[in-house]
Amino acid sequence: MAGGVATATELVLAAVRSTLTAAAIPMGATVLLACSGGQDSSVLMHAMILQLKDGELGLNCGVAHFNHRLRGAESDQDELHVRWQAQRLGLPIVVGKPQSPLAGDEDSAREARLRFLAQTATDLRVKWIFTGHTLNDQAETVLLRLTRGTGLGGAGAMGALDPFPLADYRDKLWLVRPLLTVSRRATADYGRENDWPYVVDQTNSETTYARNRIRGEIMPALEGLNPAAAQAIARFATIARETDRFIEKLAADWLDQHAKTEAGLLSLPADRLGGIDIALQRAVVRLAIAKTKSSLKDVTLDQIEEVVSLLAGRDRSSANLSGDMRVVRRYGRLWFEPNRGSPATIPNLAIKVPGRAHLEIVDCEIVADILPAACGRPNDVCSHVDIPLGGPVSEVIVRGRRPGDRIRLAGVGVKKVQDVLVDAKVPRPLRDLVPLVLAEGRLVWIVGHAADLSGPDRIWLCLRRAGVSDCVPVVNDSHLGSVLITAEQIQARVRELGRQITDDYSGKEIVAVVVLKGAAIFAADLLRAIQAPVEVDYVEVASYGHDTVSSSYVTLRRDVSCDIEGRDALIVEDIVDTGLTLHYLMDRLAQRRPASLRVCTLLSKQKSRRFDVNTDYVGFEIPDRFVVGYGLDHAERYRNLAEIRVMG
Repeated sequence: MAGGVATATELVLAAVRSTLTAAAIPMGATVLLACSGGQDSSVLMHAMILQLKDGELGLNCGVAHFNHRLRGAESDQDELHVRWQAQRLGLPIVVGKPQSPLAGDEDSAREARLRFLAQTATDLRVKWIFTGHTLNDQAETVLLRLTRGTGLGGAGAMGALDPFPLADYRDKLWLVRPLLTVSRRATADYGRENDWPYVVDQTNSETTYARNRIRGEIMPALEGLNPAAAQAIARFATIARETDRFIEKLAADWLDQHAKTEAGLLSLPADRLGGIDIALQRAVVRLAIAKTKSSLKDVTLDQIEEVVSLLAGRDRSSANLSGDMRVVRRYGRLWFEPNRGSPATIPNLAIKVPGRAHLEIVDCEIVADILPAACGRPNDVCSHVDIPLGGPVSEVIVRGRRPGDRIRLAGVGVKKVQDVLVDAKVPRPLRDLVPLVLAEGRLVWIVGHAADLSGPDRIWLCLRRAGVSDCVPVVNDSHLGSVLITAEQIQARVRELGRQITDDYSGKEIVAVVVLKGAAIFAADLLRAIQAPVEVDYVEVASYGHDTVSSSYVTLRRDVSCDIEGRDALIVEDIVDTGLTLHYLMDRLAQRRPASLRVCTLLSKQKSRRFDVNTDYVGFEIPDRFVVGYGLDHAERYRNLAEIRVMG
């Protein structure tokens, strides 16, 4: 620092150091540097090497360059220059190029470049991709998005650490931008101070591209009004991002409390949504669309406003979104529906009795069994019914509705299935997804809505709907099977886990996020076995309800109350089954930017896993059986058992 003024090299290195610290990349990890050969990415490559030479961060670097082939021989010269830079710094390099030159538009070039970077990172098992975006790039991006039309999220532009922009890589890769607080003038000065050459893309001065016009015409005009215009716009982007993040959290909490998902279709209560602030309404609608489409690509602000306008409309009003989705108001709810080419239906299935069949399209099972007599429990048409029959049956049929289907109902007589579903206010797209069960050729159960109990009572057919949270089969102590893990084995393993976690978190303070209710007993023993500072918070979710099969959705009942940003968080779970709950929690907590996020689970069912989740500490790997005890329950029973037992 000369005369109290930092040199460009000092500014750049400080920015890189700060970002690397904030990103909390583990020691020994490999990162990928995306380099075009231009000024900013070349400076980043050089600065990363200077920063890593002291060895404190312990990272490995590789370089990725994509030759778009847009400028013929000049593109090839850029590639050669990046190869020279990597060789001079002793870095490995991967180069990609399309088989034929790309179209000249910015979007297709960006898409191809991102695909290359994502595939390269995946092949190399790298999670962090570094780019050379600067403060000026940030300001230009904000102006470009505001000109095209955007909300707070779009105005927030780029962050120093962002999920990868391609949807299929968003939960696997991160974009890191260490130079986002550094001006383009500073990177140019850095190059001169360190005698580090870079190439100049002459097309950057062509005003046929919108970004180039902003860079060459609009920004200079703004800087004529305020020399620090780029800094002011970038600061606005930071405020916009932070405000948008806060509103999105409110929207996510509102969705957790009020949204319903039936047969894959999400719906929101129109009256309740209409009663909240308009800014939150927009955020809730955006999040609901994103959950349905997995992306907000091609969804405009005008379309979001059209959906919001449905709150003041009548039933059967609708709004179309980009041709592949629509939102319809029915029975006082907004339904977010993909525009399917043909309606989905329940397939025809024959279930041997006793037996079961899984209905993948609605993610539940129908279980059929014979009872010698009625068990005396009340029927619940949503979860289980006992149907009187004239004699034994060898199979039942499960299928979707057909024209003319009818069912006999006590006190009503024969009624059309169509009328039953309309009276129950089942939205039209869901009516073909309601399973119907037939026995002895007679329709006996409209699952979730009505049952025919008019038959003879010499024998009873027990039908149960598994895989949904409101299913409450009768359970008594005779259902408890053998001991799978003894109390002594549990306590010994808990002590081992405590020692391992103590070693791994040496010198750190842990924020333990205990998943209620199942992990409460395990957590109490585990935390006493950890010899390190621990702050405890709790989160409560549900995915089993009263059944013995994990459901297809997660309900948040209690969120963490402490701030975990920049801290080392440890999720304490009782069991990881399909991975649905843990996937949901990790995604939710990762948005709060902890320094690290790990998982400790008492039990794991690897064979049942449907979601790709990491478990850092596992007590026991168990077979695919439903278990209770030591905090795990069935219909709120058996948590107090000292051992783990199989439901028999």
